[in-house]
Amino acid sequence: MLLEDAIDRDTYTTKRDELRQDLALAEANLEQARHEQLDVEAITAFAEDVLTDVAGLWERASLKHKQRLQSVLFPEGLVFERGGKGQSGGFRTPVTGLAFKTFAAFSEGKSTLASPTRFELVLPP
Repeated sequence: MLLEDAIDRDTYTTKRDELRQDLALAEANLEQARHEQLDVEAITAFAEDVLTDVAGLWERASLKHKQRLQSVLFPEGLVFERGGKGQSGGFRTPVTGLAFKTFAAFSEGKSTLASPTRFELVLPP
């Protein structure tokens, strides 16, 4: 039922099929984006759990996982320095791990992530 034969049947069918393909592709892309969003949210939740309870994670971890966790938190290992006279020794890290750098940036308000405040879209007059 074409409106007063404004376009012929072949053109209509071709355009309809193209639009159906475009719609199917857009729906597939939307589903993929939703799936990726869930993955990001799950990874973020896991990272938050890990960083807020490293000690608990350490206690529950196998030796292999403890080694992996240690290499992530302390990429160049831990160093023990003996204290001099009247000083106590202790552990230190040659390099601050990414997790601790990020945590320090958040604590000091120096995060490079987007601001949680809202912004207004400027439209042309």
